[in-house]
Amino acid sequence: SYISMSKDGKLSVSSFDAQHFGLHRIKLASGAEFRAALPATHFSLVEQLANGGDMKFKITNTGLRASGKGFAVSLPATQAEDRHYNMVTDFLKALPKPVFECEFQVDKLASIADNLYTLYNANANFVVKTKGAVLNIGLSTSSGSASDSIKVKPVSGKDITFSVDPRLFMDLLALAKPHKVLTLRVMPKVLSLSGTTDDGCNISLSCSRVD
Repeated sequence: SYISMSKDGKLSVSSFDAQHFGLHRIKLASGAEFRAALPATHFSLVEQLANGGDMKFKITNTGLRASGKGFAVSLPATQAEDRHYNMVTDFLKALPKPVFECEFQVDKLASIADNLYTLYNANANFVVKTKGAVLNIGLSTSSGSASDSIKVKPVSGKDITFSVDPRLFMDLLALAKPHKVLTLRVMPKVLSLSGTTDDGCNISLSCSRVD
């Protein structure tokens, strides 16, 4: 995770690999300018130690310190190239205009995807079709076929059919689940979920899609 804090209190946390991009941005009451690159395993460890309880974080250029009931841990930052801190924001700026865009309820789409994923086999893709205010998602494998639909709020574009690797889509929805309503955007080769939460956090999640 690439974490950046500006002097005006703007906190940015981004992460990426060859097929996923994620970005969270929020304005805090105050801040001190710094950058830190922290492995995802750091946060997994802290989450296990906290066991669902409250915790305090201290992040600096050199690493992460976290403490909570019965634990305190100090973990080092890693070396990173400057361009990696802007990789996701530059990627988002370069995205083309979406061919379809709609608002959807995260919990309802996640529930459908969870149910369909029980049929998943290698090389099988979710096939998503839109028709007006309805989004249908289906999966067909050697284990069987199933589909379901939810109502959405179309924003722009025309009806479209596209495919996405279920594993990538489930990754995005897992990160999106804490949020109520997000915007789904379909672009050439890219699927994106984004929106602003009640506490003012801006979230952007993207993955590659199948042509």
